[in-house]
Amino acid sequence: MPVLHSVIHKIDKKPDGSPAALFLGGTEQVESQARDDLMSQFNESYNATAGKGWGFFHAESGAYPFSGWLGKYLAGVSDFLKFSVIAVEHLTKLMEESNLTTGGHALICHYRQGLTDYLVIALMQGNRPGNTPS
Repeated sequence: MPVLHSVIHKIDKKPDGSPAALFLGGTEQVESQARDDLMSQFNESYNATAGKGWGFFHAESGAYPFSGWLGKYLAGVSDFLKFSVIAVEHLTKLMEESNLTTGGHALICHYRQGLTDYLVIALMQGNRPGNTPS
């Protein structure tokens, strides 16, 4: 499962309705065993999860810009980091509009498995100090 590109950004959003703060990862993650293990474990965990939902892309429009951004990246018009920044800024905006989600680390990863390319956008939430489970 070769990882072609990956980056982690952070969206700091609290459930109290305060504005989200976005902290952009300045560079892509470097190739490492830790990065590859993270993606492999994420992939295994996701595939083992029951009841997954599937989505689709609307045609590019003002209301649905993501498919256009992804198309430009895949065509080589935009680089991965630039694409990831646009995508995570949009995700942050959507989170602001919905008060349903807290923030976390936004992993964006383009990898290949067999002859198929995949794009993962995952919001990973961790425990905060003072907020650990008992």
